[in-house]
Amino acid sequence: MNSPDPLVDEPSSTRHGLKVALLATPFLLAALALSPIASRALPAVPQVSGLFGLVVGSSELLTAFLLASIAAGHRPRWLVRLTCAYLFSGAMALLHALTFPGAMLPAGSVLGTTETVAWLYVTWQVGFSGLLLLSASTAVREYSRGMPSSGGSLRVAVPATLVGTFVAFAAARWMPWPAYFAPGGTGFGLWAKVGGGATIALSLVTTVVVWRHRRICSRLVVWLALVAAVTGAGFALGLVGGARYSAGWYASRALVAAGSAMVLIVLLHELLRSRRALRTAAARLGEQAQALQAEVHRRERAERMFVQAQKLEAVGQLAGGVAHDFNNLLQVMRLRLELLRRQAPPESQPHVAILRDTVGRAERLTSHLLSLTGRRSLTPEVLDVGTWLPRHAKVLSALVRDDVRIEIDVDPDVGRVHVDGGELEAALLNLVSNARDAMPSGGRVVVSAKARPPSDGDAAIVFTVSDEGEGIEPEVLDRLGEPFFTTKEPGKGTGLGLAQVHALARRSGGSVTIESRPGAGTAVSIVLPRARAASPDAPASGTPGRAEPAAGRGALIMIVDDNAEVGRATGALLEQAGYTVTLVESAREALERLAAGTRPRAVVSDVVMGGGMDGIALARRMRERHPELPVILCTGYSASSDQARDEGFTVLAKPYEAQSLEAALRAALDGGRVAAEAQPH
Repeated sequence: MNSPDPLVDEPSSTRHGLKVALLATPFLLAALALSPIASRALPAVPQVSGLFGLVVGSSELLTAFLLASIAAGHRPRWLVRLTCAYLFSGAMALLHALTFPGAMLPAGSVLGTTETVAWLYVTWQVGFSGLLLLSASTAVREYSRGMPSSGGSLRVAVPATLVGTFVAFAAARWMPWPAYFAPGGTGFGLWAKVGGGATIALSLVTTVVVWRHRRICSRLVVWLALVAAVTGAGFALGLVGGARYSAGWYASRALVAAGSAMVLIVLLHELLRSRRALRTAAARLGEQAQALQAEVHRRERAERMFVQAQKLEAVGQLAGGVAHDFNNLLQVMRLRLELLRRQAPPESQPHVAILRDTVGRAERLTSHLLSLTGRRSLTPEVLDVGTWLPRHAKVLSALVRDDVRIEIDVDPDVGRVHVDGGELEAALLNLVSNARDAMPSGGRVVVSAKARPPSDGDAAIVFTVSDEGEGIEPEVLDRLGEPFFTTKEPGKGTGLGLAQVHALARRSGGSVTIESRPGAGTAVSIVLPRARAASPDAPASGTPGRAEPAAGRGALIMIVDDNAEVGRATGALLEQAGYTVTLVESAREALERLAAGTRPRAVVSDVVMGGGMDGIALARRMRERHPELPVILCTGYSASSDQARDEGFTVLAKPYEAQSLEAALRAALDGGRVAAEAQPH
């Protein structure tokens, strides 16, 4: 499909017609003003004809070339014929310069004689005016039927025009035409007046045809009215002059040259306008390309975030489904190891400690999976960073090798944050581990905590872990924090460490920033909002204390758990602590026991159980029927555990420490209530 061209495809308007008329007026008035002195004889300057032929020939050949470039895309018949008209006129103008006596040579002409140039000039002007009329009438006919159809062929028309030009020149050069000049040699004879009159008549008809149909034709066609009018006026002025080298003869050539340049000027103006429009369009296109590129980047980022969200959702579903059963297994191992620790001889204690540490690492892995998917309940507490971070220096130092030096840098008045202490500790452990792995040849790791002043945004505390390692390539910086994405070698990273850091910051109302350059180290900062005040009853972060003597020794404790191994391990631990234990495997059985008269001092129940009633529903039912009976809920994973806490129930997260369960029982039997989930350490 051809692209539209304003000159050919846009119809002329009243404003455009007025412009053409106004431009034609000065030329016509000039011809009218010069007519009284047109016959005045002036000095003979034959070089004027040479210059005239060269200027007009160059102008019209360039016009033909520009028209051909338009016609090559549109090919309406009228445009092809107009191209041929200017091609014919340009070639004849150059031949005119070569045949005019004294124009190119001091004496005589390059080609032909005095009569040759005269008849060539008449053939040129009559032929051009006729072709101009043919083009205009064809255009009017085509536009009257609608938009012109593509029917012309430059491959045929151009050679035919060149052949016609040669025939016209040959006819003027060798045909025995009647005398062109009157007796005396320079005055126009009868045939000169006939030829000039024919040119004037053709130009007048062209002007009338175009002007009558200017409202349906394109702008380029309307410009032909100006060309024809000026050309006709020039020939009329030449005939009034009556001879060579008269004032009218010189003025005639000036007007014909001006008429020949009209379409060229229009085309060049349109070309410049098109170039300006092209530059504007290119600039707009560049802006749109930048906007499109920004949109592509935004969509790619959104797509990555969507994929990451899908990963998180998939991991969350997997973690949620596995966490309950996996944590039940870890719970059995942790409680049995605690029993073994209390009973084993001293030489077995190191082995027990290794097993306890292994269980702790397995529990942290599950905890990280739940944290990064937002399915693990956080237990925020107010931490005094100035004392909390130095207290964990030994734990952080235990992660690094001997060739890695770790430094703790804390502002004296850094302030407090409201955050889950266990999760913050895990995040710093992850970052220190990454820093250590980034320095295979050793180096320094700095763990700092700085207060960000309110002038830089909301008051916050910035925890930063920086290293002197290999750094990170810029192209992977945006992907850090995606679940399972790691820059470490296979088998040396899970891709969950930074994901957990991002999840903690996001859920605590903060953010994470990473600055890194290849070969210049990496600094990862966790920005957390500063706490306004310390919570008066905030639990201290640290390891659980030693087991204290059981409150209500010998008291009956009902354990409700559909996992028999967990129930037996919990029962064995409580029996060792001096309690009496009864095991129940479902919530309905527990209610039946209570209805039958069993009166425990406290109930320890799993949350997720089969049989149509979970632990939370059991706790609510017991609160309704036996408000004095304390219930401690335990869960490896449950999305409703936060709601249970909000309702005032004590909730322990599996795998909990034995001391945590014993402390919760003491508080329950003493009439207190544990409001926060105990965190394993």
